[in-house]
Amino acid sequence: MNNDFVQIISLENCTILFDGKALFKPEWGIYDLTGGGNIKSVYGGPSDYIKFEPYLQNYKVKKLKIQPNACVDSDRKNLIKLYKKVDKQIHNNIPDLDILKEIVGILNINYSDEWLLRIQIFNLTKHEDAQWISENNQFLRQYKKGTDIHHAIIRAMQS
Repeated sequence: MNNDFVQIISLENCTILFDGKALFKPEWGIYDLTGGGNIKSVYGGPSDYIKFEPYLQNYKVKKLKIQPNACVDSDRKNLIKLYKKVDKQIHNNIPDLDILKEIVGILNINYSDEWLLRIQIFNLTKHEDAQWISENNQFLRQYKKGTDIHHAIIRAMQS
């Protein structure tokens, strides 16, 4: 390994266990393993306990009493209902394409920035052929092109 640059190894169908606990599972996607002689820091936030520990000295646990969905407006509640409808389709042996088409129509009108639900619909319809499915797939391929989220969407569509 050359110490002047970072190596990235992408592993498919990868399971990582530590003390019997799954740190990474194959269904989570592709595991990117990095290595190199000059990695100084990737992220120095809370995942680095030594750097985070000094902040814990003055920390006091606060218990908050929050009403479920108290901060959720009606628009968000409607979106949550759409997620539940798609979730129900995920658990059906044969998804109802009419229901999914209706949901995509609602997304097109009311939630034009909603991409995650569209990926779930993509996963349910990737072997189907219909105009609305092609349009949903095209939306995903074009969404925020050139950004990290776009690259994540493309990887999700390829897996």
